[in-house]
Amino acid sequence: MPSPRVAPLIVAALAAAVLLPNLGAAPLWDEDEPLNVACSVAMRAGGDWIVPTFNGRLRVEKPALVNWLQLAGFTVAGVNETGARIGSAILTIGTCLLTWDIARRLFAPAVGAWAGVVMATCLWTGIAGRAATPDAPLAFLTTLALATFVRGLVRAGGLDRPFRLPTSAAVAAGAAAGAAMLAKGPGGL
Repeated sequence: MPSPRVAPLIVAALAAAVLLPNLGAAPLWDEDEPLNVACSVAMRAGGDWIVPTFNGRLRVEKPALVNWLQLAGFTVAGVNETGARIGSAILTIGTCLLTWDIARRLFAPAVGAWAGVVMATCLWTGIAGRAATPDAPLAFLTTLALATFVRGLVRAGGLDRPFRLPTSAAVAAGAAAGAAMLAKGPGGL
């Protein structure tokens, strides 16, 4: 097993190897990617990064987090498929690292390493982590909420005895869950 310092590097490198190569090679597909990206392009063209619009009308069916990620991606990689998908890829690498962190804290460093490797190489990671949809941000933020809860749980002494979750952990977990609502609505809670 790799050392605790090397394990997260392996997980991140493996996830990056799955997610980043040819990220923009495939055209936008299914019904969601083109709609999300068209909304982000309209927001960029109109200069309004706050209010999502599509075809000149307010788009309230989906929260705006995916559009904000795409706008940031456009700034970094250009207004193209790569720019639209880079935010999902980066957050999915973060999800793999959070999975490693949760498993190592709850079980053992070796379990954490394997959990991170499995997450980095599973089918969902390769599909949702390379898509311009709200799924990767939702997964990242809900996993972040769980990770902050687990950190607080471990700091409080674990489940072996009654515990009080530290306020900082409860607030951080709640903030992450609240931010997850910006990804896909109430499903984030």
